[in-house]
Amino acid sequence: MSAPSAAQSQNGSESSSDRLLSGILALLVAEREERLGNEEARKTELLLADAGLSTKEIAARLETRALRRKVLEARGSRPDARVILDESVLLRTQGRPDVLGAQLASVIEVMEEGWLTVRIAPFTLPNPGIGNWEIFYLGVEDIEHAVLYRENSTKDEIIDDQVGLERHLAQWDKIWHASIDEARSKEMIETRANGLRHS
Repeated sequence: MSAPSAAQSQNGSESSSDRLLSGILALLVAEREERLGNEEARKTELLLADAGLSTKEIAARLETRALRRKVLEARGSRPDARVILDESVLLRTQGRPDVLGAQLASVIEVMEEGWLTVRIAPFTLPNPGIGNWEIFYLGVEDIEHAVLYRENSTKDEIIDDQVGLERHLAQWDKIWHASIDEARSKEMIETRANGLRHS
């Protein structure tokens, strides 16, 4: 299954994921679960187990996700994070509408904090799937200071090959400029989140 998101981040870190909860959405909902309590966290544990992860791997991933928001909150400045979500993200509940509703609500929260910008790539976009990967600029926003983080099923890969980075950046720019603008994307996310929470 193609993962439905791609992201760029300057001077910051984003997300790790599993087969069902991918990319920044998984990170945000896991952090939200920690704030809400153990019952919500157990829901994510079940989904991670279904993805084939061991108990030890699940514990490590949940701990990592929980720590990331604490690190961001302790920093004097937040990353400049830009994310493209395929429109299918708004529909793919994986049988758990409550989980998707929580994920989308968490995305809105961070957008309103001002350091996350989201655009939705519409179904009508004549491009292949976005893929699930993130590019991080470490200090300076240029190719020499960039690394690519890519999710491969339940494995994580980090790539600093310049040719590969340039190919991904070209794909990113093309899809970013062809996607729905930030204001309309936020409205779409909010509408879907509210619908799921009241269904």
